[in-house]
Amino acid sequence: MATRYTELTGCRVPVQQAPMGSVSTTALAVAVAQAGGVGSITVLGMSPGQVDKVLGGMAARTDGVLAANFLTGDIDPEAVAARRWRRGRTGCGPGPGSWPRPSRARTRCTSRR
Repeated sequence: MATRYTELTGCRVPVQQAPMGSVSTTALAVAVAQAGGVGSITVLGMSPGQVDKVLGGMAARTDGVLAANFLTGDIDPEAVAARRWRRGRTGCGPGPGSWPRPSRARTRCTSRR
């Protein structure tokens, strides 16, 4: 199903799973991505090393679209940098912050500190 959202994110169906703290596990995010939606987790409180390890493990389990939620008041520039190299973009504020295909990769995040 092609929509503006699917075109923007690279997913197959216009569904984004909410990154609801500890309720949204990596397994759930990977399952949503495998089903064609955007699977999301929060990285609140994770160190740059943890962000890299968690997101790397998720990316190894799916070719689907994944998103990492950084809260703007808690952005650690090193964690964003650890996330950025993966192959996508980091979203802050409204809209998805997903991992599109490498040809569409870009970063659009600014810290408000």
